[in-house]
Amino acid sequence: MFTSCGSLVDAHQVFLSVPKPGTYSWNAIILAHAKLGDGYMAVLLYCKMHLGVVNPNKYLFCLILKVCSNTGEIDHGRLVHHQMISMKIISDVSLDTALISMYMKCGSLHDAQRVFFSLKDRKCKTWSALISGCSDYGCSSVALTLFEEMQEQSILSDRVAFLCTFRACNSLQHVMIMHNQVLKHNMENDPFIASRLIDMYSKCRNLEEAYNTFERVHGKDAAIWSSIISCCSHVQQDNRALELFQRMIREGTKPNDFIFSCVLTSCANSRTLTQGRIIHDMSLKSNLLLDVVVGNSLIDMYAKCGSLDEAFKVFEKLASKNCISWGTIIDAYVRNGSSVAALEIFDSFKASKQTSDRVIFISVLKACCNVGELVQGRQIHIEIINYGLSEDTSIGNMLIFMYLICQKLEDARNVFDKLSARSCITWSAMLSGYVQQQQWMIVLDLFEELLQKELKLDKVIFLYVLEACANLRSITKLCQIHDQVIKHSLETERALGSALLDTYCKCGHFYEGYWIFERLPCKDIVTWGAMIGGLVHGGEWSLARRCLSKMREQGMSPCIEIYSCILNACSSSGLVEEGQWYFDNMKEDHKILPNIEHFTCMVDLFGRTGLLNESEDFLQTMPVPPNETSWTSFLTSCKTYYNNLNIGCVCSIEHVRSPKEVEPRSKALNGKCYQEHS
Repeated sequence: MFTSCGSLVDAHQVFLSVPKPGTYSWNAIILAHAKLGDGYMAVLLYCKMHLGVVNPNKYLFCLILKVCSNTGEIDHGRLVHHQMISMKIISDVSLDTALISMYMKCGSLHDAQRVFFSLKDRKCKTWSALISGCSDYGCSSVALTLFEEMQEQSILSDRVAFLCTFRACNSLQHVMIMHNQVLKHNMENDPFIASRLIDMYSKCRNLEEAYNTFERVHGKDAAIWSSIISCCSHVQQDNRALELFQRMIREGTKPNDFIFSCVLTSCANSRTLTQGRIIHDMSLKSNLLLDVVVGNSLIDMYAKCGSLDEAFKVFEKLASKNCISWGTIIDAYVRNGSSVAALEIFDSFKASKQTSDRVIFISVLKACCNVGELVQGRQIHIEIINYGLSEDTSIGNMLIFMYLICQKLEDARNVFDKLSARSCITWSAMLSGYVQQQQWMIVLDLFEELLQKELKLDKVIFLYVLEACANLRSITKLCQIHDQVIKHSLETERALGSALLDTYCKCGHFYEGYWIFERLPCKDIVTWGAMIGGLVHGGEWSLARRCLSKMREQGMSPCIEIYSCILNACSSSGLVEEGQWYFDNMKEDHKILPNIEHFTCMVDLFGRTGLLNESEDFLQTMPVPPNETSWTSFLTSCKTYYNNLNIGCVCSIEHVRSPKEVEPRSKALNGKCYQEHS
């Protein structure tokens, strides 16, 4: 009666006009407050009633216990419980269930269990209430054990009992156990049970069991189709989702907004634009385009399929745009490389006076990163602070990236320092900033600070600190970092192994580098190059040659860069025969065309060993014009060997006649050659 007034004020006025309200009137006014969302007043009215001469009945006890459940008022709930005991209210299933539910929802598992185990006759509803509470409370094993005990006591389980227990299933094994119970109770055709089973198999990424469950259901409704199509979409079986959608249409089931959203997601993931357009047309015919969920899915589909214009047309036609709509279209423009347009849409979003969220802020910060927009990035940073989202780790990471891209290392560090929760990405971003600025000591200091945190470090972080270590030539720090790499079980990671051995070589510890190299389970061309390059750099020619032989034995051809390292080493060591052999080997055996760097190495090799005629021949017969490095190397050799100044002068005349600019060192050598021969 009071609820029909539509207003609690009006309802209260009507109630006060009743001269001597009885149990029915009190029940009605309390129910009105409970239904219209004023639980606090419902409890106060109950207390006021209890102080009077009117005693509550079972219906009111159930009602007020439900109110206490919703408001979390456990003290009032306990008071009601004590009143029931003092009034010697004869318990029934409804009251027992209401009591157990109240205690569970108020977070008192102990009180709920005490009520449950005090019952002499436990019905299915009371079992379900306790199982439901345990599932919600996070006591999954207790909930599953209770369901098992329920079966042992031959309590006939109903749909509610199964659905409550399903919420406790957090592994495939649990789901399969419950599925067997469903089969025993002949409930697999229940649409609610079947849908929930499919959903659980989906979460366990077991599509085949989900599909088998779906196929065994007779008279499939939209909910069943929604579950299986959603499952396929969830496990990224997009083609299967689209096939099921087409089958559903053939079998005469009308798709709802959720089904449209799922298949559009599958179209987006599989980049099937044509199919997406067909589904778009179907949604128009079903009058679902105005639905914001379908509209948002359409925007996402068109954007991922590369049709930004169609995505924006859908966005413009949406009658109601929520925060997700704006976030989807902004992200669409960012992902498709139109970051400036994305920032303009963000300005329109702000003009709409809607509340922003973290997803939108992350997207617009990505846009700022893409175009290096510092001014707007700072404005967005202020808005983030005003929204109270500056402590969000993902947003903080994007702010750091934005400031680093805009060359504002200090601003990035300020954001970093203010973040209370930092992920590996946060630390990695900050380390990258200092690496870019070549502030190697700060990189290592920051890494020391990171080691104090309980974080699982990734290879990217180690690559940054190894780069710092290599530049500082700090073997002590390198050993500490190596220990951490082993601690994090990353020593067999190919890129990290290459970086470690390269750093050991740069620190002069070639055999430690070789030891790491030998233990890498999988070596690619980069790994071999790092090892050979490191050994060559340190003058460990015999070990470098051994590595090269092993590389060839394993069927891997050296690349241009590796040959550059080898020829440089030959030049430094004066190994003419080896250098000539590898130069010829590069061309003849591996079909690698030498570039200017290789020719310069050979010019330098012959010149260093006094073979100036051979060096000159290389200069004169090179298929590419000699560069300044080539000439400088040759002229330096001519200066070293005084009895061959004539060759140097002849070559220097050719060099001076060249229209190209001459490097200062090369020009000085030319001048000296002229003076000494004139």
